[in-house]
Amino acid sequence: MHAFEQGPVLRACDAAIRQARLRTTALVTVAISALMTTVLGWLTAGTAIIVGVVVCWAVYLADRYTSQQRLNALLGEHLPTAPADPPSHALPYVKEFGKGGIPRDRFLGAGLQAWQPAVIGIDIEPAPESQDDEPTSPLMTSPESGSRGEEVTAAVLAALFRHGKQTGARKPMKHFKDVDLHAYVVQRLSNPAPSHDRSHPQPRIDVTGVAGISAERWDNVDDAAWRGLKSLAVNDRVSAFPDNDTARRYIWARITAWNGQLVASILVHFAYEGGFLRVTVRPHIMTPLNPAVGGLSAEDPRAPRWFVLAALHAVGDVAAGLSRFFRQTHRQVPELGREPGPVSLREVYSLRWISDMHMNDDARYYIQMMQRRVFDSVEIFLRDHNVDIAAYKQQATAIYNFGVMNGGTMNGSVQAAPFSNDVQMS
Repeated sequence: MHAFEQGPVLRACDAAIRQARLRTTALVTVAISALMTTVLGWLTAGTAIIVGVVVCWAVYLADRYTSQQRLNALLGEHLPTAPADPPSHALPYVKEFGKGGIPRDRFLGAGLQAWQPAVIGIDIEPAPESQDDEPTSPLMTSPESGSRGEEVTAAVLAALFRHGKQTGARKPMKHFKDVDLHAYVVQRLSNPAPSHDRSHPQPRIDVTGVAGISAERWDNVDDAAWRGLKSLAVNDRVSAFPDNDTARRYIWARITAWNGQLVASILVHFAYEGGFLRVTVRPHIMTPLNPAVGGLSAEDPRAPRWFVLAALHAVGDVAAGLSRFFRQTHRQVPELGREPGPVSLREVYSLRWISDMHMNDDARYYIQMMQRRVFDSVEIFLRDHNVDIAAYKQQATAIYNFGVMNGGTMNGSVQAAPFSNDVQMS
């Protein structure tokens, strides 16, 4: 699918803006010429108006002809050759209110469906000596082995193990930073099945770092701030990082399926201050394109049928252009809505829901897979650094069984249904 990344979209939008400016310039030139011919007495006012309207109709018809040619080029993927564009290093987020006034946070460009985030928070403390399972040793055998010495040795080791459990002995904790955990999880997500055979099917996954910033601040991002957001996303320290209140670093993992019609993604954030670690996973789903857009096909602008329809539409364009002088209120642009700020064109022309059962199952499957990989990777990382993971495993188990967990007590119907909307935390 075309236009998932920012570069091709920007080039297409830039071409459309340039064409709109040329059309506006031509229309203004026609209006000024008609006025001048009337003032100089070359034509009567009525004749000048008729000629001006006809020329404006020709301008709109030429604009539609050029637009159809550009659309045919895009549908045929005859795009101008250009180097691969790097992904955007920043992603704006907004707060929306659904039915019943229930608020939700959503990242623009990640998908219209923003599922409830899954959150785990624990105190980082040294792990007890008994955290790992009791080691299986050839000396710790069953009585049926027949060796009295081995039985005694096994009993001594078991007693020592219980003694360490009772005394609360702790392992020396290996200190780490959130960037270390970030790099470890990125590596795990980038290689989802390292132990499987090469013939094992692999999803089309893309993992990158992004800086999450409020959509309200988007218009105020200048060149210096943009460089800081890029440095925050890739953690290269080339530019000064923005304040933690302005932007924060996320892992953006995306799986593209169904020929680009489905994009399941998660945005992962790690907060580690004051000895407390918080892991937040925000699932998003990019739904399929609207059939009215996804079903577009190339048409020959030289065909008689296309020319007749375009000529009729150009008449409507002239009428719409003249109505602007008599309209009392500004016409709302449907795609942009009422709120100012950034907008995702992919989301604007997407369906609000997934109607296909199998596509919906795949969306849940990919989200569950990536979310599980994140939590399992964090658990392995903490275990390797001798961190007590008892509380972490309890919260992770609750998420695996009940879908979401934000800390506190669980309310609502408790079912073993991942991503259930009935389960809430307070």
